[in-house]
Amino acid sequence: MENVLKKELKLNGLNCANCAAKIEKEVNNIDGVQKANVDFISKNLVIKIKNKNNANDIINSAIKIVGKIRPDVIVTVKENEEADKEDMEEDNKKDLIKIGISFVIFLAANILKLPEPYNFILFFTSFLISGYEVILKAIKNILHGNVFDENFLMTIATIGAFSIKQYPEAVAVMIFYDLGEYFEDKAVDHSRKSITSLMNIKPSFANIKTENGIKTISPKEVKIGDLVVVKPGEKVPVDGKVAEGSSFMDTSALTGESVPLGVNEGDAVLSGFINKNGLIVFKAEKEFEDSTVSKILELVQNAGSKKAKTENFITSFAKIYTPVVVFLA
Repeated sequence: MENVLKKELKLNGLNCANCAAKIEKEVNNIDGVQKANVDFISKNLVIKIKNKNNANDIINSAIKIVGKIRPDVIVTVKENEEADKEDMEEDNKKDLIKIGISFVIFLAANILKLPEPYNFILFFTSFLISGYEVILKAIKNILHGNVFDENFLMTIATIGAFSIKQYPEAVAVMIFYDLGEYFEDKAVDHSRKSITSLMNIKPSFANIKTENGIKTISPKEVKIGDLVVVKPGEKVPVDGKVAEGSSFMDTSALTGESVPLGVNEGDAVLSGFINKNGLIVFKAEKEFEDSTVSKILELVQNAGSKKAKTENFITSFAKIYTPVVVFLA
């Protein structure tokens, strides 16, 4: 267990939950991987590697798997969160502009009702603007052996509609699909921001009272029985009980309660509380890993790894159901 290494990769552009499940399954099958989990909300791939000496080979294998399942996804080591956010916002703007232009041309084609081939040209132009990315993804996925995904299904459905000269239906389906993807991305981004803000409740330091004065250390270094000093404006680093002083605590990050909680000598304080005014000294009763804030963050970060039985069944069922329905159609 000493050599176990945890690596976290960012899957930029991953917007398919089913694809995330496929990636997770394939990466878990890599020799040397203890556990792999894809969190679709945060777009993170977390890999626990049994032997750190094999880390580079395993990471490269994982990147190849992602490229095979979703060629359009860009894999990076999770480092620059701000750059990721800026790229995401820029992509959302481009998508909205693309949908808007496609819709205007689609509307013009329906109103003008030009004779052929001009009518076809207008509708097909609108179709290409809104659907070219979907078509390219479908082609790339087919070349990598991943056929029956939503891109392939959208492509054959809309091309089929064009082949029977149902131009408005073909274009409308593609525009509404793009619009749905846009709103889905916005919803996921909103959830991601909420999770990111939750991460801010994690304390960054702890002031320990020693014989030689106050010593600032990492919350992870706090031991049970240590006397911890919390000044006004600072976060409580670990769970404990007040030994000296009294104050009001902002507990909103943990409880949602806006009214500050008064604490006095003998009262319990939880990690993540923010000291509002008075200086207090409390005795640590739990180490950081067992404290409240650490448990909350662990639950949030690992939520994606606990797949429901229904979710696993649907993923397995879709592998059979989708090809059968396509061939029957």
